[in-house]
Amino acid sequence: MKQIPTREAVGHVLCHDMTQIIPGRYKGARFRKGHVVREEDIPVLLSMGKEHLYVWELVPGMVHENDAAERLCALCRNEGMERSAVQEGKIELTAARDGLFQVDSRRLNAVNALENLMIATRHGGTAVRKGDKLAGTRVIPLVIEEETLRRAEAAAGERPLLELLPWKLKTAAVVTTGSEVAQGLIEDAFTPVVEKKLAALEHGEDALCFSSGMAAISSAIMHFVEKDCHVITVRSIYGPTRTLLKDYLPRKFGVETTLLCQEEAMHLEDYVRDNTRLIYLESPSSGVFSLQDLEYVGKLGRERGIRTVIDNTCATSLYQKPLDYGIDISVHTASKYLGGHSDIIAGALISSGQICEEIRRSGRANFGACMDPHQAWLMLRGMRTLKLRLEQHAKNALAVARYLQGQPLVKRVYYPGLREGEQKELIEKQMKGFNGLLSFVMDGTAERAELFMDSLTCFLKGCSWGGFESLVYPFSVGTDEEFNRENDCPANLIRLHVGLENVETLIADLEQAFAKVTDGR
Repeated sequence: MKQIPTREAVGHVLCHDMTQIIPGRYKGARFRKGHVVREEDIPVLLSMGKEHLYVWELVPGMVHENDAAERLCALCRNEGMERSAVQEGKIELTAARDGLFQVDSRRLNAVNALENLMIATRHGGTAVRKGDKLAGTRVIPLVIEEETLRRAEAAAGERPLLELLPWKLKTAAVVTTGSEVAQGLIEDAFTPVVEKKLAALEHGEDALCFSSGMAAISSAIMHFVEKDCHVITVRSIYGPTRTLLKDYLPRKFGVETTLLCQEEAMHLEDYVRDNTRLIYLESPSSGVFSLQDLEYVGKLGRERGIRTVIDNTCATSLYQKPLDYGIDISVHTASKYLGGHSDIIAGALISSGQICEEIRRSGRANFGACMDPHQAWLMLRGMRTLKLRLEQHAKNALAVARYLQGQPLVKRVYYPGLREGEQKELIEKQMKGFNGLLSFVMDGTAERAELFMDSLTCFLKGCSWGGFESLVYPFSVGTDEEFNRENDCPANLIRLHVGLENVETLIADLEQAFAKVTDGR
């Protein structure tokens, strides 16, 4: 670093951010560290009172961040990719066409193992569209050792780390085999096995599998409600379930539903009416992961003759057993952790033998929401690794949650695995483990939160969860106050599903997204 007169600075690289203050109008970085001074910049710098500048001085064996970023980009870029301009040691690659994105993870990990540089990519083996972000390169310091770059190039090898393969149109045929299973000519050997295992895992007498999670939820609710009855539930339930209870059932059958906030749910008895027939729970919820006291609700239901149902998808049958607390039915969207591979649509219901038999003969049969044998086989495959997957999800999520707690732009982190807050005692009582779901509140505007999510490359945008992949979902970003109040969620709530990827890679992705947001303030 050396000091030179500003009028002689054209072509030189700034070593520091240059702040410009225009009273009442603007205060911020007019020129960023790493900016190459141009002729038209000189009058602006002089008007800011900068008669001299500290600029980068070439040191043998060192490379400027922008030049280093170009070399990292060359390790990644392949056909079908477009690159951004280099800025502050960063270059982004986007898809120039639709296709299949591939990543050589072994060589990429070898490059990322080196200090002071990073290449973040989206998941390999995924379909992308033209314009989708594929990867980003980042050189962390202003200058980096030439030797580090040589080691990165040696680790990457001669072939690009990334590929974008164009789609190839092929002809296929579908052969259907008729209705043998439905008619009893061929026995479904998978679904009964899955149902038996689910019942045992959740301490139920029996279980039923469905073609979707909502099919299981609807069958459970419809089994207990009746015309002009009353239902009690919590505000934070799954959106389609909320629509069923607040729109469809009142319009069709005169069913009235009372939605309670978390504090109100701790005193359910105050909201029970003579015609209350069902209490519907979701614990933990999928927004801020609030819990309801299952022992209290189960006892209240038995004493008042009210049926109880819980959506146990988040905790899973492995880590929470609601039937042990007197809850009548536990339902699951098996597309999530029970399946575990993001390749099935299925649901499940666990209860007593009598309730399951009644629903098997009425609700499931009448609605035609039966699981097909192939989905059952895939679900069985997923259940075999459920414990191993959840343990790794939870380990990664806890590391991410603790990282987020230390970020200045994060106002609050919601994750039961932290075992803190007013629900600590209930968490330790009801839950035997945790998963990869967490959420946090972003400080600032909705635009800032959106920029953060758009800047992520490892966390893909998606509202589902439960598979290998890490996902980000704008739970209440850009929503109005009424929506946030009705769903018991604070503004700028961002939900993450922390997948099974290397947790250091995930944290690095969050780090660069926070840096981009901070730079844009």
